[in-house]
Amino acid sequence: MERTERFVKELENNDCEVHVVDRKSLKENLVNYIGKGSKVFYRPSALIKSLGLRDIFELTEDFHEGIYFGLSEADYGIVYSGGLVELANTREEKLPSLLPEVHVALLREENIVEDFDDLFSRLQKPLPDITFITGPSKTADIEKILVRGAHGPRKLIVFIVANEY
Repeated sequence: MERTERFVKELENNDCEVHVVDRKSLKENLVNYIGKGSKVFYRPSALIKSLGLRDIFELTEDFHEGIYFGLSEADYGIVYSGGLVELANTREEKLPSLLPEVHVALLREENIVEDFDDLFSRLQKPLPDITFITGPSKTADIEKILVRGAHGPRKLIVFIVANEY
């Protein structure tokens, strides 16, 4: 099984919604999922900036009431854990993937790695802050009842941007 297919399976096992799309259809897919005119708390990246989303969404780098979606580009995906990795130099860079009800994550297919050894061999020292995201927020602290979204997003949607050959 191909690396991307195995990664998608692990993400789905972690209760994530996953879509593998090409670069050309990414913007259209985001509009379909988020909705034109929606307020979106986002973490700027080269990929997100290249999509020209300011004409479609109300993008902000500041979280406030009424924002339902967070948008970020994950730096890596790890097949072994079915998780995303976001590297940040500041606390604020992490927040779009942690605060809103729904986190929409973009991941370039070439940034899918097999395991933690593969990930750490690619990172430069000193290491930035690393956030591992392994699905929507879940807890069962209170009376062992599963609650989604108590400590973060209730839903994680991942768009894997396929390599173009």
